Amino acid sequence: MEQEKLPVPRMLTAQQLKYKYMKRKYIYLAFFMIFLFLIGLALFSGANRSSLVSNDTVKIKTRSGDEMLVSNFYKHAVKTGENLVVIKEEAQYTIVHFPNDQGFIISLSNQPVKIAREIAEKNFLDTLGVTKEQACMLKVSLVIPRGVDYELSGKNYHLSFCPNGIMF
Repeated sequence: MEQEKLPVPRMLTAQQLKYKYMKRKYIYLAFFMIFLFLIGLALFSGANRSSLVSNDTVKIKTRSGDEMLVSNFYKHAVKTGENLVVIKEEAQYTIVHFPNDQGFIISLSNQPVKIAREIAEKNFLDTLGVTKEQACMLKVSLVIPRGVDYELSGKNYHLSFCPNGIMF
């Protein structure tokens, strides 16, 4: 009867042991640095977000960098993510807020775009609880996707009642 040969443990040299443990040390260090980076990123991105003042109001930065109190649109948001808040999503339009740059986009999604614009702008004012003058101080883009109107797409029309508003 033949005996089974057991594998002989391979002896590592001091150099190989040192390399093995250094490699492991660098892997742990890399994971730790990634962890710290993610923590810093979370803290940094949170600093740019709209800050909740009360359950009813939120601070938003204007185009000039000043702060403005608006109604808390987070309470009734359709969808909230890390980088965006879908405030309203209707058949004729969608209103989105980007906390990192404090901007809003109103995207018209139905014809006739003139009527969709009127409804979307009124709803924007009502949702934020601001006047037309205050809304003009905010960073707001009004756009029309190509699928809705190819000729009007690709341009920022802004709010119609603001000095930078463009009619169509």
